[in-house]
Amino acid sequence: MERLSLKFTTDAWKNWPIRETIQTIESISDRVHELEQIAWKIREEISEKPKPDYSTLDSVDNTLRKFSDATYIFRSFLQNRHFSTEYRRSIFIYGKAGTGKSHLLGSIAQSSISEGRPVVFILGQHLTTENIWTQISRRLGVGEISPDTLLLALSAAADASGKRGLILVDAVNEGSGLTLWRNELAEFIARVERHPNLLLVFSCRTEYKPYVIPPSVSEEVPSFRIQGFETKEEQSRAARIYLGGRGISQPNTPWLTAEFVNPLFLRSACLALKREGLKYFPKGLVGTKQVFSFYTRSIARNLGVGRDGSDELIIPTNQALAAIAAEMATQRRDFVPHIDAIRIIGEKFHAFPTPPGITWLDALQRSGLFRLDPNPRGWDADPFAVPDDIVRFSFQRLQDHLMASGLLARVNDPEEALISGPLQFIHDGESIHGEWAGLTDALSVQLPEKFNEELLDLLPGDINEWADDFAVGNAFIESLRWRSNESFTERTLEIFNAFLKAEDEHFDIVIQVSASAGHPWNARALHKKLIDRNMANRDAYWTVLVNGLPLGEGDTARRLIEWSNFEQSDHTDPEVQHLCAITLTWFLTSSNRELRDKSTKALTSLMIHNPSLYAKLSHSFYGVDDLYVLERLHTAAYGACCIRNDEEILRSFADVAYKAIFNREDVPASILLRDAALGIIELANARGYLPTTVDTQQARPPYTSKVIRLAVTEEAVEKAAIRAGDSEIQDSCAQWGGDFGCYEVRPRVSSFLNVSLSTAEPLTPTERYEIFEKEVIDHCPLRVELLGLMRSFAPNHFRDLALRRQGKASADYSEHFRDCEELLLMRLSAKEKSRYRKEYKPRFNEQDEQPTPLPHVDVAAAQLWTAKRAYALGWTKKLFPNDRSRRHDYSRDRPLVERIGKKYQWLALDELLCSLADNKWMSERALHGSRQYAGPLDIGSHRDIDPTILLPDDLSSWPTDSIARCEISMRETTEAELGKWPFEKTPATDMPNLLTRKDSSGRDWVVLHEHRSVTERYKDKSDREHGQRKQEWRFLLPVIVRREDREAPPEVHPTAERNSGWTPGLHATSTDDGYLLEAPWRSTWDQEKWAIVDFYKIGEVEVAYPCFRYHWESHLDASLAEGAHALIPAPWLAKRLGLKPHHANPNIYTDSSGTAHFVSGQSRDDGSHAFIDQKLFNAFLEEDGISCVWVFVTERGAWPDGGNRHASWRRSEGVVWHSKGKPQMHHWKRDVDKREAGEPLDLES
Repeated sequence: MERLSLKFTTDAWKNWPIRETIQTIESISDRVHELEQIAWKIREEISEKPKPDYSTLDSVDNTLRKFSDATYIFRSFLQNRHFSTEYRRSIFIYGKAGTGKSHLLGSIAQSSISEGRPVVFILGQHLTTENIWTQISRRLGVGEISPDTLLLALSAAADASGKRGLILVDAVNEGSGLTLWRNELAEFIARVERHPNLLLVFSCRTEYKPYVIPPSVSEEVPSFRIQGFETKEEQSRAARIYLGGRGISQPNTPWLTAEFVNPLFLRSACLALKREGLKYFPKGLVGTKQVFSFYTRSIARNLGVGRDGSDELIIPTNQALAAIAAEMATQRRDFVPHIDAIRIIGEKFHAFPTPPGITWLDALQRSGLFRLDPNPRGWDADPFAVPDDIVRFSFQRLQDHLMASGLLARVNDPEEALISGPLQFIHDGESIHGEWAGLTDALSVQLPEKFNEELLDLLPGDINEWADDFAVGNAFIESLRWRSNESFTERTLEIFNAFLKAEDEHFDIVIQVSASAGHPWNARALHKKLIDRNMANRDAYWTVLVNGLPLGEGDTARRLIEWSNFEQSDHTDPEVQHLCAITLTWFLTSSNRELRDKSTKALTSLMIHNPSLYAKLSHSFYGVDDLYVLERLHTAAYGACCIRNDEEILRSFADVAYKAIFNREDVPASILLRDAALGIIELANARGYLPTTVDTQQARPPYTSKVIRLAVTEEAVEKAAIRAGDSEIQDSCAQWGGDFGCYEVRPRVSSFLNVSLSTAEPLTPTERYEIFEKEVIDHCPLRVELLGLMRSFAPNHFRDLALRRQGKASADYSEHFRDCEELLLMRLSAKEKSRYRKEYKPRFNEQDEQPTPLPHVDVAAAQLWTAKRAYALGWTKKLFPNDRSRRHDYSRDRPLVERIGKKYQWLALDELLCSLADNKWMSERALHGSRQYAGPLDIGSHRDIDPTILLPDDLSSWPTDSIARCEISMRETTEAELGKWPFEKTPATDMPNLLTRKDSSGRDWVVLHEHRSVTERYKDKSDREHGQRKQEWRFLLPVIVRREDREAPPEVHPTAERNSGWTPGLHATSTDDGYLLEAPWRSTWDQEKWAIVDFYKIGEVEVAYPCFRYHWESHLDASLAEGAHALIPAPWLAKRLGLKPHHANPNIYTDSSGTAHFVSGQSRDDGSHAFIDQKLFNAFLEEDGISCVWVFVTERGAWPDGGNRHASWRRSEGVVWHSKGKPQMHHWKRDVDKREAGEPLDLES
């Protein structure tokens, strides 16, 4: 095997020994099987002994089993068709029209040429019946040479390049392919394969495969089917990429006909737009007929026959299309013979001279309107003849609609036509004929458009039976997506409601037509229907259906969200944006958290591109009785402000938010609604764009909500549950162990004291003691000493208990205490003595005489009130008979889809929290230093989305910076070397050189954070303990220190048990607190610069962190499956340097001119980095008289055999700082080698 492995090289002219290797593997497999049989016999012999020991034999069995599995896997790997392709040096690819075969071969040719490979690319459409090699030589311009001479020359070119040469033949079915390749392909392949460093690839349309590719070739040559873009998501993504690559805006509406994801359609349409000089599709492409009209008109204006740009050929082109469709309808078949098509189309273009060298059919086919297919009947009639091709439309739906249009042109009474007239052939009186299902779809669209009557009503017989026929029922539902707006009648709505009542899945039609401008069922009509209902009835009618909307690829709700989020441009129709925004806002009633969160962000995106939407939506939804809607509407607006962050949006949004939320007596009782609206105003104020009409004081808490009396009894909740017909809300909120009461109500309500804001801010006993010490004691050393002695002599139950456990009696220090107290009182003034007795002496009382703690809000009472209020909001079992949460992972995290009753619980809790925030003091002082409520961070993790992060777009990514990464590289090692590899070098020695980097322009940057990691794993890691082979990583983290502390790093070595204390934890992290783009301006981010850190063996040092890590967990934002992470400059540093987030990339912070001074990002293997402009950073350090110290940890580890038993590693730690312009370093290392007894340590500085 080792000998054979040397023959697997990249040399283009050397065959890999696949067959010989497979034979060797099979031989090894046989030997392993023999050994297994021997082991089995030994096991039988051992079993006869009194005390059989199978341990050694078990180990042998396990090893042999692994060996056997490995040989099987390796043999299967070598036998797959990819390796057989390498051996044969020929590949056959096939696929249906438009799947991308030609594009694939063209892309391969282009990339191969750029790699220096010799390539011959042959297009089948250019070939005639002449000898194939003669045609190739002529096209290559090499004159009349023999095939072997040509191939030898190509082989020599490949030899010189050191790479395989390629011969690519695209579409062997085109041109004269039927007669040319059927007889010559086998010989062509054999001749090419005589040259080992040449590779042949040829393609064919699936339909022609039986007629062009000989059976011998099909059986011998490895073949691959090109599937193209099969799923709706693939098609949509491909269309976006295709349009984006050509600089053409996405279409104006979320839903377009299926043709817009067809590669041939897109290509033709884009070429037509390009020739017209347009960068966007025209507005109003709503119905199928409008789309096809646009398409055929664009094609007709650009046929490439000398009249491009004019309208002369539009009429004959449309007439030709109609005539071909009419011929198909007349003959009751979906094709026209080739010769007949030439005649029919030629007649319609009789007024124009035939293009030189081609027919008018050729011109239309070349433009993508028609395709040629093999005639299936002709081959059956005479297998030796070459039958004429048949002609079909390139797009089946265009064909169906043109046929329907041609048929209906001769119809006056559609009902009669379907009974016994020209339309009767599509059915047999009971069902639709399968071959005419597409035509039935077209008729379901065109009959209402022309006659205002539905196909379901016109078919003979019982409408209910026809509705149960899939072809007819599906045709009606699909017609609602594509028919013109004018064709919707009351009868249409009546039939649709009947379908919707039978199957909820038809609800997505409502969503799709909601975005159609001028549609009678669009979002404006939807809004009128929903806004007048009360919340409970609306949730029963609407939210239940919305909660069930699927969000998979291609699903309607997902398409609406993605179009709103990713496909906006300057040419997007504002009316369509408004309609989508209305529908998305109504999605916010949902308790499906994924749908609600993604809809919020889609709404944010729409507002960014069309800021007028906020005022319109705020006005339209002002009176809605569902705070789930208003909360997210204003949260979406806040996200738009943080992302776009310019004067236009901030000034207008601040005015809207103030008028809608704060300039009223009843500020809505929603914590996050208030927070978002206030955030808009605070951001506008911070940027200097606040309108003069906004009163910031009135916009800040507390507001004027009523005090809620928590006096609900268990009996009252029980009665409410009985009236509602279900106790789940009661159980969840108010019963022992109820999830909502325990995990949501309790922690939030516990944040408040039962002390009115109208009274003075309360103080805890500890706070009173601290104030007394600060104001009375601390200024006098003697008083400090006496008070310290009093505390040591005071009764201490824990000290006494410890003494008793040691068998010692506790001492009585009461006399000493009284003496010290008397001495202290002698040194206090009369007023101070009074304060001591009132404020401080209770500290020394017995436990049962301690001051009463501050009264908290009664949690149990709050839980009962929340339950009763949730019922009062309207939930009943009758309205919501199947109300349950879905997709729960059995953790304490919220389900992805919550029951609607849980929504009412959240609304009730929010109402209670707002009342407490407006009327009660908080139990703890917040970061802002007060017990008065200021925002949602004061009550824990109440924020459940970060609206400043839009939905991630897989098709776009932020550009990477060009700053040197200094990636880690690990040399290749043998298994014998592996255990010693970690000790070959000490990475710490490189650290001084890693503090600064250069980018491609020569600009210098300073490291503010760096994590690099490289891991090598065993390929068969699944069979090992963890599979890692070796790894190297490093953390490099700076801290800011006072200049006097700069040169005082630890001058000690770590012991075996404990290191120095300089660890990677030296950075500030914000988790689920401030939104990403609230930094650095809002108080939700820590604005403090200095912090005290207690370092091991050093003591307390004042440090400042220049870089913050942002982290948002996925369970608090269902739109972020992996959560969100970012590195940003510390808010104090960003403010000091005048930096702010880039409007389109939060990984970049810029100055006022837009120049980037801070960049961050992720690297492979979970690495991360953050850099700041060196010139700016050094100037800041110098001006402020401070210094930077870099802390690092790095480790090299090896795991022979992929387990921990023989692991070895070297861990290095230390600090680097600059002194007199030169880097200084103090470092130490710890070596562990488990291969050696005792695991010796090597501690070396």
